Amino acid sequence: MAESEAVRQKRCLAARGAMTRSRIVEAAAELFHVDGVHAVTLDDVRAASGTSKSQLYHHFADKDELVRAGRVP
Repeated sequence: MAESEAVRQKRCLAARGAMTRSRIVEAAAELFHVDGVHAVTLDDVRAASGTSKSQLYHHFADKDELVRAGRVP
């Protein structure tokens, strides 16, 4: 059975979203390591990750959520 165009497009968007989220977390982790969590703003993370404010807030409600996402279990 052939996959519909809508399903392929949704899968592509989901993959791009996951890549964006990963890019945000990686940029934040680097900034937190270098400058310290308290010194880093969400605007710093946005600029370092090359994302828009809407992308950042789509994935993370606030800085605390971003800090938790970057922790290694």
